[in-house]
Amino acid sequence: MSGFFARSLGAAKREFQRLVCTPWEWVTTIVLPLIWCVLLTGLFNDGLMRELPLGVVDLDKTHQSQTVQGYMDALPSVQLRSVASPQAAQSAIRTGELFGYVVIPEDWTRNAKTPNAAAIEIYVPKSLYAIGVNMEIDLKSALLAYSNESFQQMAHAVGANETLTDRWLRTLSVNTVLLGNIAFNFHAYLLATVLPGLLGLCTILVIASNLVREFRDKTLDAWVASADGSVPGAIVGKVGMWTAVYWLFGLGYLAYFAGFSGWGTEAAIGLWAAAILTFLFVMATFAVLLTGLLIRAGWVIVLSISIGITAPIYPYTGFSYPIESMTTGAQWLAQTFPLTHFLKLQSSAWVLQPPAGVCFIQWLTLAAFAIVALAIGLPLLAKRVKEGADHA
Repeated sequence: MSGFFARSLGAAKREFQRLVCTPWEWVTTIVLPLIWCVLLTGLFNDGLMRELPLGVVDLDKTHQSQTVQGYMDALPSVQLRSVASPQAAQSAIRTGELFGYVVIPEDWTRNAKTPNAAAIEIYVPKSLYAIGVNMEIDLKSALLAYSNESFQQMAHAVGANETLTDRWLRTLSVNTVLLGNIAFNFHAYLLATVLPGLLGLCTILVIASNLVREFRDKTLDAWVASADGSVPGAIVGKVGMWTAVYWLFGLGYLAYFAGFSGWGTEAAIGLWAAAILTFLFVMATFAVLLTGLLIRAGWVIVLSISIGITAPIYPYTGFSYPIESMTTGAQWLAQTFPLTHFLKLQSSAWVLQPPAGVCFIQWLTLAAFAIVALAIGLPLLAKRVKEGADHA
């Protein structure tokens, strides 16, 4: 085992030396991924939606309707814009000028305490899922606050005591904390998914690119020689070196996300770091498997399939749409993507804190991808390397 480790280390050393001595390699494998990580982090900033344009159609035009607008205007998530009619508001939504609108009906104040009372109407396009839901919750919370204050004033007017009034008011509540709700905080909701996925894509692409380059440039003999003639050692060395590089990126993501941004207060940091390493290693073994399977079809096919099984999979990971709500076929497909299982394990380490046995099963499920990919891909790629070296 120590001999195999030494041979693998020799191949890893060759890979690292090539990286150091090739400026373009630095640009494509280190600098560009770093730039993308920084851009994505800056894009989502603090992650909260603010000042979304919201139309208000005030057909009542009373002091009470102005008071209601004051409650809505206090919301940091919306920016009120007066609109003349519901038709004009609908037109503004279609052109993208508004993300929703509220209608305060005519004679709303006068009829408020009669059987003819009309309700304030909220219109939000649910096709813009996160925006619509976030805006709806905020608006309902603001209107509930207004209703509670009005109810309290009415209760005092009829002589209800504080205890009875508080008991009545507690029957109306909206239990929503947007700052800590990862479904609506895009800093947590998207960065925690996109950044690990980006690192996984980098890992599979860079390793697949470096593997096919050995075939394309006919440097198989030199590569294998760096591992003292061991083809498996050469493969493991290349895979190990690049996995370690992107794990450093992953640890940087973890330090920023769980440390600097403060999301990991209750997190099992060691488990989280192990989950990132396991996920990246899985993606590395997928590069080995795909290269072994497809190198005869050409390097373009290898890289295209590597991208194809990595980049478009986000909708199937459950981060934006619950896996349990998908069709049976989509649920089965979701289970075939390593990112799906990494996100489950990351959630466990981050916020869920399940029993250790549950975490171990999640980790084992993720690791199983690497075991299967290596069991098939390592001997297959080793065979292709020997064939390529013989024909060089």
